Amino acid sequence: MTANWVRLILSWRLNREWLQELGEAALLAATPLDAIGAFQAAQDWWLRAGNSGAAGRAALGLGRAHWRLEEIGPARAALQQAVALLSEQPTADTVRVLIEFGSLLVLSLHEHSEARGFLDRTLTLAQRFGDVRLEAAASRALGNLLLRAGEVEGATLLLEQALLKADEAFDALARLRPALP
Repeated sequence: MTANWVRLILSWRLNREWLQELGEAALLAATPLDAIGAFQAAQDWWLRAGNSGAAGRAALGLGRAHWRLEEIGPARAALQQAVALLSEQPTADTVRVLIEFGSLLVLSLHEHSEARGFLDRTLTLAQRFGDVRLEAAASRALGNLLLRAGEVEGATLLLEQALLKADEAFDALARLRPALP
């Protein structure tokens, strides 16, 4: 997959959501350069169309792809844009981008103070939405930050909470799945 594929898809005027899916597939296939092209094209399209939610999701993918390549500056810029676009009307995607951005700040930039504000907000939002998977991810990210900052007791509580929420999510999924013969 190359930039030519992205141009070809655009020339066919296919559903623009496919660009997002193309980027996700490229990340799964470990081809982040291809993902960058797809996510950038998707973000450009959605910004022109005035859909900030879809543009924010594309910016999140773009940030992930840059981070995968350890291009920290472009990753940060894309994730900051995603935060801005997805914070207008908070959704589960807002929680996802805040987790990703906060983690970038902690793991790659060692900006614990700034990350703390984002990750505190993330956990609050995740709890408000009541999605146990998001709560588990937000608790893990904040716990990871606290552990790196030397706040072992608080980190332990949050990481235990993350494990409990992950177990809860797994149990809920197992109840939904029909019994296998």
